[in-house]
Amino acid sequence: MNDSPRTPLGGDQIHNERLITGYPRLSQFLTDEGFPLSVSSLQKLGMPSAGGLGPPVEGYWGNLPAFRPSRALEWARSRIRRTRGKAAAPAPIADPPVKKAFHGPTCESPEPSPQPQHATTADTVA
Repeated sequence: MNDSPRTPLGGDQIHNERLITGYPRLSQFLTDEGFPLSVSSLQKLGMPSAGGLGPPVEGYWGNLPAFRPSRALEWARSRIRRTRGKAAAPAPIADPPVKKAFHGPTCESPEPSPQPQHATTADTVA
């Protein structure tokens, strides 16, 4: 049996750094370090559909992602920009489609049918 310590995922030799598990704890840690990020924002950035925009995940503890504090801080610092606003330029806005006015049904409607006559007392007596 091998008694050597396991190398953390990522291949580096940091063995004494405690991992942060889950987005709520990571959100609290980053907020305490001066990078206020909500749990929801971290979850959205960490989704596979976001294309890897979130902090680097070291592995998973059950269903919870595990983060190394030093790498999470490095990621947060990398998000600092020199200018305000969004990082990416917005896509050009196309002209809104022109709405056509509604002019009624396009086919001719048939003549209205005559209303049924109701019998009155005068009709039944005569």
